[in-house]
Amino acid sequence: MYHTESLKIKESLINSIDELVGGTVFKIGSISIDVEGKDGLGGLIEEWLGKWAENQKFIINNPKKNGS
Repeated sequence: MYHTESLKIKESLINSIDELVGGTVFKIGSISIDVEGKDGLGGLIEEWLGKWAENQKFIINNPKKNGS
């Protein structure tokens, strides 16, 4: 049996789900990224490193982006 408050929260979320917008931003120093992956901190660091490398003009192959 679920707590009644939990059920109210669930119903409220279900009723407003189409209006909810969100995301995750990861920032180190002056570089920030909108996080697209869902695989935790390792993925966040990987994405940040890719953006940092791009800003530093390094060429890095990201198989997640190009489908390799």
